[in-house]
Amino acid sequence: MSARVRPVQVEDFDEILRINSESVPHVANLGDEEVRRLVALSSAAWVAQSEKRVVGYLVGMSNSDGYDGEEFGCFLQRFDQPFVYVDQIAVDARSRRMNVASQMYEHLAHWCITRTIKLLCCEVNMRPVNSVSIRFHEKLGFKRLDELETSDGRRVVLLCKYMP
Repeated sequence: MSARVRPVQVEDFDEILRINSESVPHVANLGDEEVRRLVALSSAAWVAQSEKRVVGYLVGMSNSDGYDGEEFGCFLQRFDQPFVYVDQIAVDARSRRMNVASQMYEHLAHWCITRTIKLLCCEVNMRPVNSVSIRFHEKLGFKRLDELETSDGRRVVLLCKYMP
């Protein structure tokens, strides 16, 4: 599937919430206010659109964004260099395994390169385990950095990828 990646617009919020809801527990469940807050804070908030339908979304925070996420804070403590943290990436259930997430990451990598950002970070759930996402990120070249017990009872693996 070929998808066009573009910035999030207010009109996309309902579709983001729908995709988010069907992706739980592999991503944190978001409400309307939280989606609006994350998009407003983020340096990179995009949707993937195929024809006229939103089929995925990505919310990424740069190290200079004023985000207070627990996992993001771990990366801030570890790295002095600029990075982008992918807080959420999710794909519509009907569009999974069609390269939508890969296209969003490719767009993000290009965006980072144009800003001389060479480090991508994210976390993936280990409890409950999201083995599909772990394999996907490892295939993209992400390496395991550490594991974290979060305050909301999840266990996550912290991943990072250096880009040339």
